[in-house]
Amino acid sequence: MNRHDFLVEVGAEEMPPKSLRALGESFRDGVAAGLGSAGLTFGTATAYFTPRRLAVKVAKLLDRQPEQRIERRGPPVSAAFDATGKPTRAATAFAESCGVKVEELTRINDNKGEFVFCRTTRAGEPAA
Repeated sequence: MNRHDFLVEVGAEEMPPKSLRALGESFRDGVAAGLGSAGLTFGTATAYFTPRRLAVKVAKLLDRQPEQRIERRGPPVSAAFDATGKPTRAATAFAESCGVKVEELTRINDNKGEFVFCRTTRAGEPAA
């Protein structure tokens, strides 16, 4: 994966000069938090501000989210399969929501009983 610099700028009406630093830093923190929640890592985020502009420069932004490991617990095995072991609508709907076939689901036991479980990976989305 490659890393690139990224600049985002917002134009506005005249903003109060005394508030510019706080507004710029808040904008920077929001951009950084959004990138972090999307799984995109970066080097630094720097705020820039004038009375009519707020900008954030993000250095060394990852150009693609990393591959994500997805683990989801589904319905109880008793609801997912009938008495003959054939998958019910609960199992097929859960598998569809995970993007896998019923045969790819596993079973887990926890303190609440036996459940179907989905373990899969999803390719990272581009940062564009």
